Amino acid sequence: MNQERLRRSSFRIAMVASLLTTYAAVWAQSADDAGDMETSPRSSLPPLDLSTLTYNPHAARAHANNAIVYGQWNGPPLTDGIPSGFKVVEGDILVPDEFEQGGVAATYSTNSWTNGIVPYVFSSNVTPANASAMLVAMGWWENVAAVDFIPATNETNYIYIQNSTGNNSPVGMIGFAQVVNIFNWNITAVMAHELGHTLGYWHEQGRLDRNTYVTINNANICQNCCSGGSCTSQFQVELSSDNYGPYDFDSVMHYGRCSFSTNPAACNASCPSLVGETIVVNPPYYAAWHCATGQRTHLSYWDKLVMSFLYPRANWRFQDSDAGSDLLSPGDFFSPYASFWKGVSETPEGGTLWLLRPSTLSAGSVLDKAMTIAAPVGGVTLTP
Repeated sequence: MNQERLRRSSFRIAMVASLLTTYAAVWAQSADDAGDMETSPRSSLPPLDLSTLTYNPHAARAHANNAIVYGQWNGPPLTDGIPSGFKVVEGDILVPDEFEQGGVAATYSTNSWTNGIVPYVFSSNVTPANASAMLVAMGWWENVAAVDFIPATNETNYIYIQNSTGNNSPVGMIGFAQVVNIFNWNITAVMAHELGHTLGYWHEQGRLDRNTYVTINNANICQNCCSGGSCTSQFQVELSSDNYGPYDFDSVMHYGRCSFSTNPAACNASCPSLVGETIVVNPPYYAAWHCATGQRTHLSYWDKLVMSFLYPRANWRFQDSDAGSDLLSPGDFFSPYASFWKGVSETPEGGTLWLLRPSTLSAGSVLDKAMTIAAPVGGVTLTP
C-alpha cells in the first residue's frame, strides 16, 4: 500500500510540473493580451501560438461544406431588405420592433447556434463572385471556433444572405429564417463583422465598462441619419452586458471613430480629426488605439478567443470561482464549474480546462491526467 501511495504521489508531482509548464507555455504572451503566469518563469519557456488551442479541428470539413447555394426568402415581407416586424439598431443589428435597447448583452449573447451549425442560402440577387467572397468570411470564423456554415436544405433555422443597400444581421440564432444584408462584398472583415453578429456578438463599445476606455462625442453624432432621426441611441451602454476579457480596441466588432458622424468625409480625411469624431479613445490608450480602433481588416486576439469559447471544442471545460455551484453545471463557458477539482475531473484526458477568473487554486492531488490548463486573463496561482 505504501509503495502504491508513493507511486501515485510521484506521478502527481510529475503531472503538476508538466501541467504548469504547459500552462505557462500556452500563455507566455504579453500581459496585455493573455495575462501572466505566476508559477513559472516566463523567460525560460517557449511561446505557443494561440491557434494551437483555438483552431477549429473541424475547419477543413467546415470549409468543404461551403458552397454557393441559392434559395428564396420565405420569412416576413422585406422592405429595403428588412423583414416586416423588425428594425435596425446600433447601425447594423436587426431586432424585433418591440425590442428595447438597454436590456441586451454587449460583446456576446447566449442564443448560440445549435452545435455551431449555421445553415445558409444566398438570394438570387447575390452574384457568384460575391457569394464566393462571403464563403471566405465564413472561413474566418470556421478557422477559430467550432462553427460550421452549411448549405441549408430543410432546416427550420437558417440565414438568408442577400445583396442590399446596407450591412446588418440579427444577433445569434433568433429562430426560423433570418436575413443577413450585405453591401460591402469587397471587404471580408465587414462580412465577418456581420457574421459575428449572426454567431452571437454585439458591439464591443456597448460594454458596461466602455466609458473608462472611450469617450462618446454626442455633439458630433448625426441627428437625422438614423431611423427616427437621431443616431445618439446607437452609442448607448448596454446595462446588462455579458463580456469577457479586457476591453478590445482591436475588435472587428468595435465602431470606428467616425461612426454616425455629422461630417464623415472630413472626419475620415485625417486622424486625429478636428471635425466629426464620435468616438475618442481615452488616455493612456489614445496613442496606441485612437486611429486603429474600428479596423476592418482582421479578427482580433479576443474576437477569436471568445468566439472559440462560445463554440468550443468537445474536450474543453471551463471553471470560474465565482460561478456559485457545480450542481447541474455543464462546465461550458456560459455555466462553468465553480470548483477547480470539478473542472479537472470532468475535463477529458488531453482536453483543456480554461480558468476564467484570476484566483488562487489548490491543485493538491487532483492533477492526475494529461491535460492543458489555461488562464486567458492571467492572475491564476496553483498551489500544492
